[in-house]
Amino acid sequence: MNRHEKNIGVVGAFFLIATALAIDGIQFLLIWIPAIGLVVNTVISLFAAILFIIWFSYWNVSFLDGKYAARGLFGILAEIIPILSTFPAWTVVVVWIIATNRMREKPSGSSDV
Repeated sequence: MNRHEKNIGVVGAFFLIATALAIDGIQFLLIWIPAIGLVVNTVISLFAAILFIIWFSYWNVSFLDGKYAARGLFGILAEIIPILSTFPAWTVVVVWIIATNRMREKPSGSSDV
């Protein structure tokens, strides 16, 4: 775990999830256009990956960290594969990363009293 990792707040989590839902919705609609949909969805997936990597780096959540790398790679691969791109993979990955971020261990010396 990155010791400088910040908590992702409620507002940040809302906008991350809303953006992931919007991207997944657009990709779901575009998949039904035979040739153009596949190409456009791949481009959208690559830009979405860059967007989420940059956005999560604001909270020092690195996609190169072991616990986040597998999730990010899953999202990228699931959105590039044509049939899997109909499922909301970005939304699942974003919610999964936010949940992992919120459930991480508290630093020593902190108490909830």
